[in-house]
Amino acid sequence: MYIRKACKGMGTDNVTVMDIVLARNAAELKAIAAAYEKLYHRDMKEDILGEFTGKLKRVFIAALSMGRECGPADPSRVNSDAEMLHEAFKGFGTDETAVYQLLFSRSMMHLRQVFTVYEQTHGKTVRDMLKKEFGGEVEDCVVAVCDWCMDPAKAAAVILHRSLKGLGTEEARLECCLATRYDICGFGRIAAAYDAKYGPGKCAKDVKGDLTGTREKLALALLHIQ
Repeated sequence: MYIRKACKGMGTDNVTVMDIVLARNAAELKAIAAAYEKLYHRDMKEDILGEFTGKLKRVFIAALSMGRECGPADPSRVNSDAEMLHEAFKGFGTDETAVYQLLFSRSMMHLRQVFTVYEQTHGKTVRDMLKKEFGGEVEDCVVAVCDWCMDPAKAAAVILHRSLKGLGTEEARLECCLATRYDICGFGRIAAAYDAKYGPGKCAKDVKGDLTGTREKLALALLHIQ
């Protein structure tokens, strides 16, 4: 539902598509695509790729095509993957294809190990390198993968905060976050990460300040907030 709404009509809700697609493994994307086709009689991949152009489209082609693995890190590939990433960042310009190949094919647990080894070996975080080498919405995408990999609860907390802050509430993004992120990190951890980043009790305060009625009660229950 959220992907169809994001792709439908004038303009595309890029952020919602990013939130749903980028951190998913191949099996999850296959299940989402099957449900999408059953519900809308449309091809999810075609609909998503039809909304993007240029470098951003290349990101989503990679995310939807490379087939992220699921499971623990493969110790036999961690060091070589860290060096492959280092080589991709070296020299004039970044080997974007190599970066995408790693970010969208390896499991999140494997990437976490790769990023840790990279930092230990080269003295820089992969996140900082991605921010340096990429720009605009492409940067947002690759950094989002890094954030989901290293600390999924914190990444979800940032999305929750952005959907609640400011004038009004980004209801679509809020609902999407609450509906799709439990399987990745659990809502109790999201609330704890939210409070750790934005201040003690801030998650409950922001939810109660921005939501009312049934939405407020549901969000508080899902986030395990009394």
